[in-house]
Amino acid sequence: MEEYLERGANVILDIDERGAAQIMDWTRDGLFIYIMPPSMEILSERLANRRTEDEESFRLRISAAQEQVLERKKYDQIIVNRDVEESVQVFGKMLDEYLRQEKQGNSL
Repeated sequence: MEEYLERGANVILDIDERGAAQIMDWTRDGLFIYIMPPSMEILSERLANRRTEDEESFRLRISAAQEQVLERKKYDQIIVNRDVEESVQVFGKMLDEYLRQEKQGNSL
């Protein structure tokens, strides 16, 4: 990642909150976006419908998600993922605005 940044490239990372915390400790130069479910109930439904977790893994994921949501205030922007297509559009607009401001020399 450092190599790309040194060349002036923009980098998009899909990481969990621990990875984000490490990056934030390293630099705050960037746009940090937290994508969260509309509610824990909806997250539970989504995970249950996927049928990819056994009961113990399911409980652990929900518990971890509840803790992770508390970290959202550390991020620059938040997207509530009610609909994936809408969330992708919102993400794109946030990114476009950040890059526009960065180009003008006014980071968020």
